[in-house]
Amino acid sequence: MTAIDITFGRAFRVWWSYAWRALALSPLVIVPLQIFVFTWIVPHARAAGLGHLTERAALRELLGIVWVVCPIAIACAIVLHTIAMRWMLRSARWADFRLTPSPSPPPSA
Repeated sequence: MTAIDITFGRAFRVWWSYAWRALALSPLVIVPLQIFVFTWIVPHARAAGLGHLTERAALRELLGIVWVVCPIAIACAIVLHTIAMRWMLRSARWADFRLTPSPSPPPSA
């Protein structure tokens, strides 16, 4: 296997190939998440009097909602970036760029 000299230009092309795909896919996660936030979480925040901390029960309910939404949003972002990375690697067109598995070490006795 020949060693590939990583230059700034090649690294930029790899990064840009991934970045534009992730940006193209991000509205699929961001738009539904924002719709959910504006229709469900914001009214609960107003009811809780977020700036004044008047209603403890309403604030507790709001924190419960946010506690559920944050891991879901993180999981959606991970899936989105995984799809973008797989899309990028499937259609790689860079000169001399290939992902090859590293040779496995010999089994120890």
